[in-house]
Amino acid sequence: MKYLIRRMRPEDFDALLPLQREIQILHENGRPDLFRPGAVSYTENAFFSALADETGRHAVCAALDRDGNETELVGFLFAWVRHRRGHRNLNDEDFLLVDDICVEESHRRRGIGKALFRYAEAAAEEARCGRVVLDVYRFNENALAFYRAMGFREEAVRLEKESEVWDED
Repeated sequence: MKYLIRRMRPEDFDALLPLQREIQILHENGRPDLFRPGAVSYTENAFFSALADETGRHAVCAALDRDGNETELVGFLFAWVRHRRGHRNLNDEDFLLVDDICVEESHRRRGIGKALFRYAEAAAEEARCGRVVLDVYRFNENALAFYRAMGFREEAVRLEKESEVWDED
């Protein structure tokens, strides 16, 4: 099967919902204390706002039939160019933030994730960003392994501890 990586378009919204739900279920199962059942990151309003934002570098992966026509969307990437200026203790920099990436489970291990990251890296280079940054939850071991294989390394670790809930009765 052949695939095409292209810039995300408004008409892609409905086709991306099942992929968003796939990610949401993974996160709901991994961190049910954080993720709302049945929610998605990019509601219709959020999706169209993301596409309208000129800092966005969003892409999809479309499966192609033998004639080169798109048959379905099997992956996506939401990424943003970020400019940090005048921070009290951090250097000014431009970087590409990968907010969300997904490849439909039955299409994994076919180079789609790598192609989406090549798209992200090209977008970062075009925008003169010094690096590509992303966050991943520790429970998502497959994603961690993939990101490491793509050359990412851990630069920060977020720790958390649940606080005691005070009962005022």
